[in-house]
Amino acid sequence: MISYSLRNLVRALVYYGRVETTQPRAKSMRGLVDRLVHHAQKKSLSSRRKIAAVLGDKKITNRLVDEIAPALGNRQSGFTRVLKIGRRRGDGAAMARIEFVQMVEVGPKKPAIQPPTQPVVSEKSVEKSPLIKEGKTTKRKIKTKTKKVN
Repeated sequence: MISYSLRNLVRALVYYGRVETTQPRAKSMRGLVDRLVHHAQKKSLSSRRKIAAVLGDKKITNRLVDEIAPALGNRQSGFTRVLKIGRRRGDGAAMARIEFVQMVEVGPKKPAIQPPTQPVVSEKSVEKSPLIKEGKTTKRKIKTKTKKVN
């Protein structure tokens, strides 16, 4: 049985492909992730069930078995790398980034960015607008009360 925080870190690693965490957590995660990827390379029903028992999520299990394990090829071990990225600003803890050796593009798919289109302005909306007259905009004047000083 693994701790919930470690399990959530492993799930995030499988989902996003890389995770930034403290060095001790990254090092303890490495062995667990390697075992899970080794099971995922077998692609059997029993290995899927073992992975699902640890991760607890069917979608993440499928992503590990169907996308990540084939991308890592015929490797026997060493599926992850731990890179030191410095110290955390608040408490000075040693931070590390853990990622798969061969980066796999995983995670939420971003929609393609479409160029902005020109807003459609109908003639009726121009006629109804009180601020637009003959193609010119008018500014409202704000009346302020001023006192005369002798």
